[in-house]
Amino acid sequence: VNLFTSGSGLNLKGIINGESTITNVYHDMVLTSDLTFRSFFINDNELGSGDISSVWDKTKDALYLHGDFTKEAIPNILFAGYYYPKKEENNIDMEFNLQALKMQLLKPFVKDYCSEFDGLLSGSVTMKGSLKKPNINGVLNVNAQKLKVDYLNTVYKFNHDITIENTAFGIENMTIYDVNNNKAVVTGKVYHDNFKNFQLDIDIRTNKFMCLNTTEINNSLYYGQAYVTGIVNIFGFVNNEIRIDANVRTEKITSSDKSDKINFLSKTEFTKFYIPLGGTTEVSQNNFITFVRKDSTLKLNDSYNVSLGGLVLNFDLDVTPDAEIQLIFDQKVGDIIKARGTGNLNLKIEKGEFKMYGDYLIENGDYLFTLQNIVNKRFDIKKGGTIKWSGIPYKADLNISAIYKARASIKTFFPEDSTNSAYKKRYPVDVKMNMTGDLLSPEINFDIGLPTVDASTRQTVLSYINNDAEVNRQVFSLLILNSFVTPYQLSNTGGGGPNVANAAGANTSEMLSNQLSNMLSKISSDFDVGVNYRPGDAISKDELEVALSTQLFNDKLSVEGNIGNNTNSQTANNLVGDVNVDYKLTEDGKVRVKAFNKANDNSQTNTNGAYTQGVGIFYREEFNTIGELYKQYLQTIHGWGKKKDEEPSE
Repeated sequence: VNLFTSGSGLNLKGIINGESTITNVYHDMVLTSDLTFRSFFINDNELGSGDISSVWDKTKDALYLHGDFTKEAIPNILFAGYYYPKKEENNIDMEFNLQALKMQLLKPFVKDYCSEFDGLLSGSVTMKGSLKKPNINGVLNVNAQKLKVDYLNTVYKFNHDITIENTAFGIENMTIYDVNNNKAVVTGKVYHDNFKNFQLDIDIRTNKFMCLNTTEINNSLYYGQAYVTGIVNIFGFVNNEIRIDANVRTEKITSSDKSDKINFLSKTEFTKFYIPLGGTTEVSQNNFITFVRKDSTLKLNDSYNVSLGGLVLNFDLDVTPDAEIQLIFDQKVGDIIKARGTGNLNLKIEKGEFKMYGDYLIENGDYLFTLQNIVNKRFDIKKGGTIKWSGIPYKADLNISAIYKARASIKTFFPEDSTNSAYKKRYPVDVKMNMTGDLLSPEINFDIGLPTVDASTRQTVLSYINNDAEVNRQVFSLLILNSFVTPYQLSNTGGGGPNVANAAGANTSEMLSNQLSNMLSKISSDFDVGVNYRPGDAISKDELEVALSTQLFNDKLSVEGNIGNNTNSQTANNLVGDVNVDYKLTEDGKVRVKAFNKANDNSQTNTNGAYTQGVGIFYREEFNTIGELYKQYLQTIHGWGKKKDEEPSE
């Protein structure tokens, strides 16, 4: 039988026993049958065992059919009705009752989009019309336990009634759950022309919903994990072009957003969006042995095969600091810009071409600057930097400032002063990098800052670093040697700088520190752990710094801290610690309490102790004009300016 049915996506298996009788074929035909099915399968899904009986009804010139299939004592299918063989149209009048029927029966029709399609169908439907053009109506309850959308690599579940009409399937306020039990509400219809030329018209309202869960293997243009709130519209013809329009904002989720119980160390997952910008590489998964069905070369009717002719995506993203964007220059050595910020981005995909538009304002981030994996330095990106896209993703316009925090002695600037021990200690040094212009070939300028050195000493040091050539010289000495080099103006005095052995030791230790930090942070997503070891030299001692940051109480409480050895003394090895605590008093984070403890690096200006502590409260509001701020306050206090039917914003 499969020779005639496999072309329509049906593959049968099982055993049929029974008897059929036809009499009086040329006059008053009488047809009776009594068939029994054992271990009956459709598309490798067992329907169970059942009986089908038929009796010719002379008064109606019709064949009356009735039967049922039962699996594990559960009647999956019950049906009864008439077939009128003498009529060319309206020759079917059947009613079907389905109970706990497996959704996998429909998998051949959705296999191009859903690799996993598990669940149960229940309900009642009627079939009228003809075999060539059936008219099906009814209501089916779909209990989808696992539905995987391959393009998004996301898994969903839902339990809802679907209305079946003559030319459409209808959905009204259907709630879909993602893997974290966050919700989306779906309303719409799927139209068809005799179960061909399917057309979608679906609206989706999401709330912290997972809409993307891909890797570079799934999509080399962009990939990541995205949680969004907003509206998504899907419409178009399945076998021609489907268009997806989305107007959403990025979100983060915590354990309270999931099915898990709220715990003290609540886990937070952020939206992460990756854009590879490096050279072309091949990322793939290969199946070296592929088995095909023996009869797969048969040329059968393929009218039910579904093919995705085109896909158009138009995403308007309101990017919030709950999303992390990574621009990947070189994945192998870790040359990556990571940033969180705000902006309105438009992503378009049409005929395989990916385009981006919009401005992205950076709140915070870092850039792991690498040079063939020999120099490996992490720069912290300052707030206020921008990335602007005007079409091609890797042709963005950069305006970013980043700081690499080093510690170095300033002794090389005072070679003749051997009595002042303060010059020998390691001070915090800010190596500033300014990146402007084209994303792949930006213009880079450097600067140097000494935030904790007293004003007089700072002025003396910076007077030697008074041109671009000297700035670059000192910057690369700090990056490669982790120390200042003797400036040109003092080079004739014989003042020395660090040697090659110190350079190798400094870079090796920092590269290993970065690798160790990454490994420790991957142990638990609840904590971010960092380790930084700087070897000593003839002037200063070894330094070890351990940093820890975490967020508690659903991200309301943020704790950052580090401990390390004290370099104020050449003989002592006391531990010092910096701790910053930030607590959100409001959900939006506009009102916060902050407390800190920091070590005093400048012993000349801080004579009261080794530490400075502080606590404070602050309020933050964002606005473009004073009038806009005034209007916001009026709306908050009196509800002024709101429409009567306007819902309050979150």
